[in-house]
Amino acid sequence: MEGGSGGVRKTWVTYPSSPRPLSDMTMDNDRPKSWISRAFTWRSVRRICFAVFLLLLFLGTAAHIRCYFLAKRIGAVLAGLERVRVDQTTEAELLRDVPYLSRCGQDRPAGSSTERRYGVLISNEKDWLLGGPLLSRPGDWLYDLDDFLGYRTLIFGAEVRLLDGKVSHIGYEVDRRADIFPRHSGAIVSVDSAHGFWSPSGYVYVSSTDDESPQFRVSGDEKLLSATYTSDAPAELASLAFRIDLACFWSPRGGCHSSSQVAPLWWQRKSAIEAAALVRLTGPNPCPDRILAARVRYYPDTNVELLDVLRSRKMVVNDEAAITGEETLTDFRLRSVLRGRPTKALNNVRYSPFISSPTERGVGILNPVPAFRNPGAQALFFSGSFFESCRIIPATPSAISAVRATVPVSKYREDLTPKMFI
Repeated sequence: MEGGSGGVRKTWVTYPSSPRPLSDMTMDNDRPKSWISRAFTWRSVRRICFAVFLLLLFLGTAAHIRCYFLAKRIGAVLAGLERVRVDQTTEAELLRDVPYLSRCGQDRPAGSSTERRYGVLISNEKDWLLGGPLLSRPGDWLYDLDDFLGYRTLIFGAEVRLLDGKVSHIGYEVDRRADIFPRHSGAIVSVDSAHGFWSPSGYVYVSSTDDESPQFRVSGDEKLLSATYTSDAPAELASLAFRIDLACFWSPRGGCHSSSQVAPLWWQRKSAIEAAALVRLTGPNPCPDRILAARVRYYPDTNVELLDVLRSRKMVVNDEAAITGEETLTDFRLRSVLRGRPTKALNNVRYSPFISSPTERGVGILNPVPAFRNPGAQALFFSGSFFESCRIIPATPSAISAVRATVPVSKYREDLTPKMFI
């Protein structure tokens, strides 16, 4: 309190309740910073993130460009193979039309002939750019990121076999597998040429769609689609086997997740064959002569017998004391063997009222061929392979003539079914 002549002026001074160290009164900005806080400022973090983004963009662009040029090389090989004709193209013409081919192994005997093989492998599987991303698994977020950035395995392998200087077999496949870690997905599309179809065991499954289009067969699903064309297939069908689209391997819009992306024309052909087979099996002529002749030609182990119907009867099916229906059993007698060898079991032949639908897996349709009930009737019995439909059919004069007039193809080792890599 201070006093003066002009009046009284009071000044109040407030002291802290407790003493404060002098160091605490220092300004925060004057406090020394650690090396971590100096290194990781917001500006530096933004710079690091931007640098990582540019690095990923660069690597992704490089991977896309790499796949693009691989696809161009594969396209050149396929264009050359499309011009090759089985049993016609010579070795000199093959090497002229198909680029990147190289000899595979030594010549080896194949019966009385000499076999020579050429092959080509185009792949990015060993690229250093793919070293890290290949460790991811399908379904993982890292796998999806790899796919988005363009890290997609592309493997193309083709093989051409020659017998006595002429092309005898052509095959190729497009693979997207990685041979490290449990990420092996296998081929996505594959192609084989064939003269015919046979097996050492004598068992070849022949579906209704195989009967419908024996010269160009397509089978498989979204994971793997396989096409097989015969050596005498029309040029437009043979060319279809080499028309695939590899854009999904290098396109930034997404990877190859299904075979329909790689071979859309095959899927269209497959759907058309299935639809035609269904129309035929539900029409007035489910087993035309052209199908019977194709069986004899392309399945050299097919047996065809001309049978007489002796008797037919119905049997009640008793399944553990539950009556489930009736079955028709027929006894046949061999009249003559038109092709192959005779079948021993001709009695109590069970009639199948249903066959598999060619368009829907696991769905049955009515057998278009009625049961043989009249003694004295004649039938043609096809065996040696498992024919899904038209196994026993009426022996019409035209059907017998078609079987007798057709010459089977010769057996070649590369035509083994299923395929054996030898």
